[in-house]
Amino acid sequence: MHVFLYFLSGIFGVPKELCALQYVKALKSFIDHRGGLREIHFVDTDDNMVRLIQRVFDKVLESGEEFQPCIADYVDKRKDNRRVPQSKTSDPEVDGKVRESVLPKLGVDGECSGKIVYNVTTCVTVTLVHTDLVKMQDVDVAVCSEDRVGSSRGAIAKRFAEEGGAKYNKAKKDKFLNKDVVIGSVITTVGGDNSFKHICHVVVEAIDAENLEIAYEKVFVKVKKLKARSIAFPLLATGNKYVL
Repeated sequence: MHVFLYFLSGIFGVPKELCALQYVKALKSFIDHRGGLREIHFVDTDDNMVRLIQRVFDKVLESGEEFQPCIADYVDKRKDNRRVPQSKTSDPEVDGKVRESVLPKLGVDGECSGKIVYNVTTCVTVTLVHTDLVKMQDVDVAVCSEDRVGSSRGAIAKRFAEEGGAKYNKAKKDKFLNKDVVIGSVITTVGGDNSFKHICHVVVEAIDAENLEIAYEKVFVKVKKLKARSIAFPLLATGNKYVL
C-alpha cells in the first residue's frame, strides 16, 4: 500500500507536524487491528515534508518517544475565523541535519532513488519514500479523485490523463458516459501508458466523512477483485474544491 502524504496542510493550513503525527496514530491503529497489509509506503516529493515525517517516525516508531506538534497558531487563527496560510513546519530541526546522509532523494527521472525502512513489527514494515507517486513502478493499481464527469481537474487525475495515452483516456471517457456515475462511485479503467495496470477513479466532490469511508471500502473491494497485490492510494478530497 502506498499513501500520498501532505494531506490538509495546503488549502486547509493544518500544521504538517499534526499531519505527520496522524500517520503514526493510523499505523498503530492498523497494527492493533491486525490488518492484512505487510508493507506500507509513505510517499512524497517535498523534501522538507519527507524530512519531517522521517523525524517523527524516528522519534515515535524507533525510540518510542512522544511527539508534540505545535498547533497554537493554527488554533488561534481558526478561532478568529481568519484565513490560515499554507502550513509551514514550526520545528527548526526539520530544516537541519536530521539523518541527512540517509534522507531519500528524488532521481532525475522521477524514480525512487532512496528510502528508509522501519520494521514496526515482525510482520509489518513501513517505508518512507521520496518520489513522485504518479511515476512509481511495480505497483498494480493507482487511485485518484474525480468529479462526476471525469474532467481530470484534480492534480493527480490530470497527471494520469496527460501521461496515460489514447487507450487510457478513451477507456476513461467511455466509463464516465455512464449515467449511473454518482458521488461515491469507483470507476476502474486500464492504466494505458501510465505505469499502473489499472486506475481507480473515486468520485468525490465534497468533504463527507460517511461517503468517503464508503468510497475507501469500495476501492479495496475493487482491488481485491482485480487480484492486485499493491496499490498507490492518495488521500481523497484534500485538494482544490476537495478533489485531489
